[in-house]
Amino acid sequence: MLVSAGLFRLHATRSDAEGNPLKIAKYNFHALRHAAASLFIEQKLSPKRVQTIMGHSSITVTFDTYGHLFEDDAADQTAVAEIEARLFS
Repeated sequence: MLVSAGLFRLHATRSDAEGNPLKIAKYNFHALRHAAASLFIEQKLSPKRVQTIMGHSSITVTFDTYGHLFEDDAADQTAVAEIEARLFS
């Protein structure tokens, strides 16, 4: 099932003691951890929530690793436009 899901691949040149091809993980745990964090951020979880879930010791670690994913250019432009409107109206 994991092979058909694409999470494991059969190793063509290595086999177990019975001659069956070894199942090799396509992604290691660390890669799946990054994928999970990226999905949490995409779902708009707060940075502090992501920090807690990922077990980072500080928010700095979270932002150093995933800060680029928290960027929201459209929201930034909207916020600046609202500030500008309030300043000049």
